[in-house]
Amino acid sequence: MKGWKFTKPFELVESEINLDATPDSTTKVRIVKALLTIADTLRYSGVNACENVVLGSSGIGIVSETDTNLLDIEKGQRIYIQSKRGCGECYKCIQGNKSKCQQPLTAGEDYDGFLCDFMNVPTDCSYPLPEVIKDTEALFIDQISLALTIIDKLNVNKGDYVTVVGANNLGIILAQLLIYYQAVPIVLT
Repeated sequence: MKGWKFTKPFELVESEINLDATPDSTTKVRIVKALLTIADTLRYSGVNACENVVLGSSGIGIVSETDTNLLDIEKGQRIYIQSKRGCGECYKCIQGNKSKCQQPLTAGEDYDGFLCDFMNVPTDCSYPLPEVIKDTEALFIDQISLALTIIDKLNVNKGDYVTVVGANNLGIILAQLLIYYQAVPIVLT
């Protein structure tokens, strides 16, 4: 399998990637879309130290091989791949609650990201996508989820003024959702 590995600042190298199957990795996915974020750009430019890893923070793929699973994920199905995974070593992961992991691993940082042709994906990190959601829209599911969580935690009401610092992907999505909830975003760049 091939992927684009970050080896040193300003250098991406196409290289062979080993797809070792672990007990959690029961789904082999062909990656069709990958999202590079500002964090990937900072790693590429050498600002954030993280070498010898495949970049790509979010990914959309098509299932090419799968074992029997509880989520009814089938061969040929289009899926969203969650970028955060449980570490498998903390107390919460050992107890089987990986969604509450105390030290989650991030794609493109702690493990190989989505800028590759194939990868093994834990079934619990795979989510079937409805036909109405385009691949390019689905890449932003993590940011949309985070923005909704922020709005919920801030207890934003109709007519509230909310300052959004940063006009990156998350900031713009947060501002759009604030408008949807009839709040007034003030975006600072």
